[in-house]
Amino acid sequence: MTPTPHDALFKAAFSQPERAAELLQSFLDPALCARIDWTSLVLHNASFVDDKLRAQHADLLFTARAADREIRVYLLLEHKSGPDRWVALWLLRYMVNIWVAHLEAHRKAQRLPAILPVVIHHGDDGWSVDREFSALVDVPDGFADHVPRFRFAFEDLATIDADTLRTRGSAATRVALLALKETRAAEDLRHLLLGWISVLHELEREPDGPRALEYVFRYLVAVRDAQEFDIDFRALGLGKASEAIMTRETYVFNKGIEQGIEQGLQQGLQQGQQAFFLRMLRRKFARIPPAVIAQIESAELTSLDRWSDRLMTAETLDEVFADTAA
Repeated sequence: MTPTPHDALFKAAFSQPERAAELLQSFLDPALCARIDWTSLVLHNASFVDDKLRAQHADLLFTARAADREIRVYLLLEHKSGPDRWVALWLLRYMVNIWVAHLEAHRKAQRLPAILPVVIHHGDDGWSVDREFSALVDVPDGFADHVPRFRFAFEDLATIDADTLRTRGSAATRVALLALKETRAAEDLRHLLLGWISVLHELEREPDGPRALEYVFRYLVAVRDAQEFDIDFRALGLGKASEAIMTRETYVFNKGIEQGIEQGLQQGLQQGQQAFFLRMLRRKFARIPPAVIAQIESAELTSLDRWSDRLMTAETLDEVFADTAA
């Protein structure tokens, strides 16, 4: 299933263990943070979200060492416009799935690994739901010992001001959080970008800055209206890297939308996505074989979305097209 823009940004930004560690250490209890060896954080390439809930949830699973034991750190992005009172129930389902997967992979295991469940919310309204699972259950007197109890760790981007987010970790982490918090509600794209200028300038100087710029601006293109990109980016002082991405890649993408209005939305959007993906591919790899170009020019939107997600972390063309013959 094609991920939402929020899903894609969240995974692109925080699938890197060092970025996930920055995020978690910025809001978890310091005493708990001190027990985790953050250098041992390793991503598991798997999702445990139910297909019916992918429109509102994205997830990342890591292993880590804590007090000489291996634990699981499970991040769930909740991106509904308002808080979901049942999120602890969905978490419990995902945690059970993680444990079952662990037993299937370790048939001789005698105990299950501990899971630290973490919810990150970036809806329009502040969180108002109890974080204790047992609060969801109508428990008669004398039954409390027979009801599951856990409390998820939590961060609510809706209630954190942007200035606070600008102090958290690397520029890549900060701009991803700012994008999740501010992009949907911003009055216009120009003022949104003006508020990010200092962070974007920092980002250009970071080793993984070009990659972070790619996924943030892809998110902007997906969430904001196409006509907003008719901006003089040089006049905004955004810098050469961000200007190049905004004026070239997003122009191609938006051109596809415009053609879609005239020629049929699906065909135009598909052509725009094909051109957009091919340009991004050429930015990362020096030589694209003709067979791969032909494959992209005939690809459906579902394939383009899948390949685009892989492109964020792929080191070779084979990794991008792992499920094809190209």
